[in-house]
Amino acid sequence: MRTPFTNVVFAGGGCRCMWQAGFWSVVAAERIVEPRKVAAVSAGSAIAAMALAGRIEVGVDAFVERVAANRRNAYPRNAFSARPLFPHGEIYRSILAEIIDGETFAQINARADLHILISRPPAWSDRIGRVAVAASLPLGIAAYALERRLLGSLHPRWPSRLGFRKDIVRARDLDGPESLIDAVLASSCTPPVTPLYRRDGQPVLDGGLVDNIGVEAMPERSRAGALVLLSKRYPNLDQIATRSVTYVQPSADIPILKWDYTRPDLVRKTFELGMRDGAAFVAQPRG
Repeated sequence: MRTPFTNVVFAGGGCRCMWQAGFWSVVAAERIVEPRKVAAVSAGSAIAAMALAGRIEVGVDAFVERVAANRRNAYPRNAFSARPLFPHGEIYRSILAEIIDGETFAQINARADLHILISRPPAWSDRIGRVAVAASLPLGIAAYALERRLLGSLHPRWPSRLGFRKDIVRARDLDGPESLIDAVLASSCTPPVTPLYRRDGQPVLDGGLVDNIGVEAMPERSRAGALVLLSKRYPNLDQIATRSVTYVQPSADIPILKWDYTRPDLVRKTFELGMRDGAAFVAQPRG
């Protein structure tokens, strides 16, 4: 009989994380996962909340419905009004509000100890001001991408060397559903696509700048043997995977782009790919 995974990590990846939702819907039903400790980052934290709340289908349907009603990923005319230029922040929050209420907040915390990774901007940017904080984001993303391209790192460290700092939010320390929604949004903070959020009075950025895989959010003593749900393909995963965890990745390139909030058909296709990969994972022999 299989021993279920009790420690699970949800990587970031925007819309691509719908693959994780499909994968989870299959492996959880087969009791391949029985989470006790969960770590998550960026959009992976939204999927983790959906999964622990038992609301995968509700979350997917809510996302599909809102994306179907959204015509563009940017509305340039809004630059001359009070409306946001990008619709993602409002849509994202409305979906989370549909998933996470008082009842599901209690259920999430009863089921597992959820840790959400966020990034703090470099101290030098905060001293300079708000514009520098937002400007530090593309610098961190560029460092992350460059290290991954040059060194093939699965867990890049260059952004941390530039001064980006990790901060971990524990769901069981929060006071209610709105606080958890704010933590998920903080972990996904990617200006200008989302607003620049603040936590405890200080600016935050996407947790993926520290570790887009999210393992850094897992308590160190619980990392060994964890199941890590990626959100993109790494062709050389066997060569670059250096930690004592089980990585699972999509079997094919995910059809939807990270911040594409206009293609409900691709949301469904991404979810369905996750379901197929989950079924294949269940079928694999494992002690």
